[in-house]
Amino acid sequence: MNIWEGMKKWAQDLRLKRKMMIVFCALLSLSLAVVLAASFFVFQQYDEKLYENTSQILNMTAEMVESDLDAIEQAGAWTATDEAVQGMLRDSQLDFHAREPVLLYSNCLQRLYDSMNYYFSKNAYVDQAAIWSRGEYFSTNGEGKDTFEEHLAPLMELALQAKGKAVCVSTELGDNSLFYVREIRNTIDMNLDSLGLLLLKIDFQKIVEDRVKDGLNLTYQPQITIYDRQGKVLLTDLPAGRQEASFPLHNEYRRVSLQGEEYFASYATYSHYGLTYALYLPIVNLAASLRALNIMVLITAAGVYSGCLWFCSRLVSHIVWHFEALVKKMRLFQEGRLELLPTGEYTDRKDELGYLHRSFDEMAVDFRRLVEDNYLKQLSVKDAQIKALQAQINPHFLFNILQTIHWRAKAVGQEDISQITEALGKILRYTLKEQGAVVPLKKELEIARYYVYLQKCRYRDRLHVKFDVPDTFLGSPIPSMGLQTLLENSIKYALESMLGPCWIRVCTREEDGKIILSVEDNGPGIDASVLERPEPGDGNTTRIGLKNLRQRILLLFGESYGIQVCNTGHGTKVELTLPRGE
Repeated sequence: MNIWEGMKKWAQDLRLKRKMMIVFCALLSLSLAVVLAASFFVFQQYDEKLYENTSQILNMTAEMVESDLDAIEQAGAWTATDEAVQGMLRDSQLDFHAREPVLLYSNCLQRLYDSMNYYFSKNAYVDQAAIWSRGEYFSTNGEGKDTFEEHLAPLMELALQAKGKAVCVSTELGDNSLFYVREIRNTIDMNLDSLGLLLLKIDFQKIVEDRVKDGLNLTYQPQITIYDRQGKVLLTDLPAGRQEASFPLHNEYRRVSLQGEEYFASYATYSHYGLTYALYLPIVNLAASLRALNIMVLITAAGVYSGCLWFCSRLVSHIVWHFEALVKKMRLFQEGRLELLPTGEYTDRKDELGYLHRSFDEMAVDFRRLVEDNYLKQLSVKDAQIKALQAQINPHFLFNILQTIHWRAKAVGQEDISQITEALGKILRYTLKEQGAVVPLKKELEIARYYVYLQKCRYRDRLHVKFDVPDTFLGSPIPSMGLQTLLENSIKYALESMLGPCWIRVCTREEDGKIILSVEDNGPGIDASVLERPEPGDGNTTRIGLKNLRQRILLLFGESYGIQVCNTGHGTKVELTLPRGE
């Protein structure tokens, strides 16, 4: 026996409950494996989509920051070309350093302040706005010199290099602000002479807080770093010393290591202000989040698996319990303890289990009924056998008495009494020996002659019987006492119904391979109504004898054989159809 056959034999010998549990566990395990594999695949896809979405969100929020800077730049451009600003700065007659300014100067200064307030007072990201011209600062709050004086030289250099374009640079003040500087040129006279500088201090950190972090709808906190065109850090959330030494020149996302800490970094480098935006996601936090999600999935899968296993166990136990109940019934049936079999428990159940139990209960009830019927029949047979034995005692006793009378009559010379008792004894012995059997026609003729002798002793010359049976038919089978019944019928309906002598003729002939035994008399015949009635209803023993003889022939030889009774016009003829004998 190889291993495979051994495993098959082991599986076949397992109990039904274990087989079903193994199948359910295998299916649940396979389902769990598929779910876990799908979950890991989804997590992997989730990581990739997360990286892509993070990069897209960073690009989007960078565009929003750039749009805020564009709005400030547009306001700066409008300020630099404003008519009031241009008019005051280009007027060389105005003395910006006079101790007591004239009315014209005051009016021009007020118009300049009104223009600056109009463009910058409603912008929440501009902390300080000032115009520098001919060594004088013009600001709405009077703090322009304090803010910009220290950085005026490098800012002026950048502005002159930009040739009228706006420039944003870091303040290097450690407050995450930007300096915006633009050279104001004469656009009214179209000579583009330098008139001064527009200086703005921008709260860049507020822009980032409002635009970047609010735009990143993530479940974990990212860290932002923004670099200027020289690679200096404008704003960062990274711990000190973890800034990158270099960064890509194009938009991309990648993994970076900063002082041994792994980050997922996404870059946006398309700023026309020369800014580079970098978003850093700690891999530890990202992995922790995914690990927590994995653990949650595993715990949920384990819980669902355990719950399904418990449910399957209860379901299998419930189903197998009904099979075990059926097996218990079969064992009780096998042991013959039919009286202990429960019935009626599954009468109202319509499923397969109910059908099995109901079928077995019906079979058990039928079997018990058959057993009881067979037992009663055996008792009846035993009782009949006992009665038959008892009945045989009396005929044997009578036969012995008849034998005594026969020999006594013979001893005293009474030959007629001796012959009567001898004939009666022969008939009695024949009925005891051949009761219910099939006998040859020869033996039946012998007993019939004894019967006719007894009847002649009674009726003397009124009865004449002639036997015309060839020897070739003497071996044909006939029910015992069958011919005697026919003779008794003729004597009953012919002899006893007439005053003259009664002639009875017994003869045989062959038709279609069958023997026809006929008993014909010269009596008045049988009434037509009696002949048409198939069953005797008058209690006549002779008619009952003919009925019994007909049934015996049908049972012994089949439907092709039987009895035919008819009136010949000068008597009655009864014919028996019998098989051809040897």
